[in-house]
Amino acid sequence: AKTQRYLFWLWIHGDLDGKLGLGWDSMMSVPRQMTVDTELRQLVFYPVKELAGLRTRRVASRRGEQLASGQTMLNLDVNSTQVDIEATFRWSDAGIPPGFSVGIAFFMSHSEVTRAVYNSTSSQILLDRSRSSLDRLPAPPFNEQTVLGGHVDKKPGESFIELRVLADRSVAEVFVQRGRATMSGRAYPSLQSSTGVAVFVENEMKDGSQLVSFDVDVWE
Repeated sequence: AKTQRYLFWLWIHGDLDGKLGLGWDSMMSVPRQMTVDTELRQLVFYPVKELAGLRTRRVASRRGEQLASGQTMLNLDVNSTQVDIEATFRWSDAGIPPGFSVGIAFFMSHSEVTRAVYNSTSSQILLDRSRSSLDRLPAPPFNEQTVLGGHVDKKPGESFIELRVLADRSVAEVFVQRGRATMSGRAYPSLQSSTGVAVFVENEMKDGSQLVSFDVDVWE
């Protein structure tokens, strides 16, 4: 029997087109399936399962890892600007405590990086493009070097954050808790070396009382 699905596409606006009249700086998002989270009574948008068929090879995989004391980032030794990244961060106690920022860094080099960040204090997902490019770009509002943010609703007792990032050369689409919150935007790395991927855990409390473990997979 055929399964009825509701599919949704997002138009991702470019930041430079309005200023420079490039005529090419916007695009369609990947197709997303729309479902309903009955517990939270909200719509959920997540990439359709068929997108997994575009993965050519897994380039990194870690399970149950924890960052060493004083370490905030783990470089996954990836060299690609076209990646599908899935990461899950888990806290040792029930619930997600305040004071943490966890996420995925991509389009990364020594000088440039774009980050998908979940902040546990504000319950926000951020697409941080403030260091995406060394190029001098037009002043706001036509400057892509901004931080986009949105709220993530949590369920009682939830002690993990699941992130997925689809990054393709100059566009990034971010999904939290399998589509409970989403974020999309353009980024324009200027260096050919900006191809790295990393996961990070930043503890504002710096007391070491809460351990965070993570699983991560990266596909090209």
